[in-house]
Amino acid sequence: MSQRFFSPLVFLIFSLIQIMMIVARNNGFFTYVLDDPYIHMALSENLFNGHYGANIGEYSSPSSSVFWPVLLTPFVALGKYFVYVPMFLNLLFGAVLCYFVSAITELFWKEKDRNHMWKPLKCILDVVFILALNIVGIVFTGMEHSLQVLLGVYVLYCLLKKEETGSEFGFCFWLCLFLGPLIRYENMAISVPVLAYCFYLGHYKKSVFVGLGIISVLASFSVFLTSIGQDYLPASINAKDSVITSGNLVVAMFSKFFKHMHYLRRDFSFVILILFGIEILKNQRWKKQNLSFSVPLFLAMLLHLFFGDFGWFSRYEIYMWSFCLLGVLYLKRDSWLYCFYRPKLWPKVFSALMLLVLAQNYKHTIVRVASGANNIYEQQYQMHRFVKYYYQKPVAANDIGYLLFDNPHHILDLWGLASIRAQKMRLASPEDSSWMGELVAEKDIGLVMIYEEWFPDLPESWKKLGELHLGGPRSTVADSKVSFFASKEGEEEKILIDLQNFVLDLPAGVSFKFQNN
Repeated sequence: MSQRFFSPLVFLIFSLIQIMMIVARNNGFFTYVLDDPYIHMALSENLFNGHYGANIGEYSSPSSSVFWPVLLTPFVALGKYFVYVPMFLNLLFGAVLCYFVSAITELFWKEKDRNHMWKPLKCILDVVFILALNIVGIVFTGMEHSLQVLLGVYVLYCLLKKEETGSEFGFCFWLCLFLGPLIRYENMAISVPVLAYCFYLGHYKKSVFVGLGIISVLASFSVFLTSIGQDYLPASINAKDSVITSGNLVVAMFSKFFKHMHYLRRDFSFVILILFGIEILKNQRWKKQNLSFSVPLFLAMLLHLFFGDFGWFSRYEIYMWSFCLLGVLYLKRDSWLYCFYRPKLWPKVFSALMLLVLAQNYKHTIVRVASGANNIYEQQYQMHRFVKYYYQKPVAANDIGYLLFDNPHHILDLWGLASIRAQKMRLASPEDSSWMGELVAEKDIGLVMIYEEWFPDLPESWKKLGELHLGGPRSTVADSKVSFFASKEGEEEKILIDLQNFVLDLPAGVSFKFQNN
């Protein structure tokens, strides 16, 4: 078996173990670790029926990816098996990603250093990178991150091959640069500096063609969004990105940069990468024929610090972490691989352990996969069951993923990912939630299910009926309890009857605490 296939095999074994753990904890039911993938799947369901929006009959832009919901859309025809499609796609992308990570680690060893020990040591490194790059964890987010990271790593692989052998960039290299921003906007942080680097190296026509292609597609998508009454960027981006929503771009950029540096005080991984990047740039010979890809590597890192984000199951930054970590380790291979050349075992073990310590946040996510999926099962899926099978009417909520998916009833999103009007009202009055009463009454909604602490000053006319509580520790959901409110006159009695039937069918440990008890 080729060495490059060892890493995908280990990855698939790790992933299968996680699937079994999820199903075992969820009483035989599979869920993802986050609520967000169900938003993408709900959008794909409606795209399959010719409508762009989270709710049929109402336009919205809840997905932060241009292409991912489109990619999922044909698979809606699978019916009840559609829910597994993101997982199987991510397993495929993850296996291919592991293959190219293994191909990159192969380049760490120069020909003269490939003694009888280099293959076993490379296998150890490949396993370390499966953990350090969160490759297993992002599979179970059920979103586009496995493909996003794969595109970035393949671009890096092509850059390294050119550095090693002088080989020309092939079609797939340019295709990955083009597709990256369409999968997630953040990949512009890789595509822009790499395209500029390619232009500098003399690939004028292809660099300009791909760059214009990216701009054209993203601009066309923005025109489409505005034509259906949305902002020029998806609501999910506007809801989370201070750079986008700020009136002063420069101030917002530097504010985000310093916020990230404050965050990174707790996670020194990126700080070490930045310091390595500065050292590499310092030693760069600034001539065209000698210009190393370390320049676009460092620029990509800076772009992410100014425009990107961190956290949320370690998925926002993982594309950049993978791109930069592998690139910097390649550039500094003569330094850190020295430990592997030593005759004794302990320097080799120490070097591998240091890589794991460097990626401490990411190796921990694999431990949280089963508990995170169980959170979704105990909270979001139970809310979905209540609305679809018991209440069977439109509702309002602030965490709407599983509520939207495979549900014929209208869901009013009070956070605003699936309702641009709600988002604007919320952002305009962050300390006053009175707008919620107006919007809920306008939609004639009788039940509201929210994280109560997220919203100050709830409408006085709403009557709290109780709280749905997790059965175990909180891992990936935003709050351990969801509050249920009757928001319309005459609706309280029906909701209470439905809830009394619903609680009889809750999983062990999950509880609904009625307000009057």
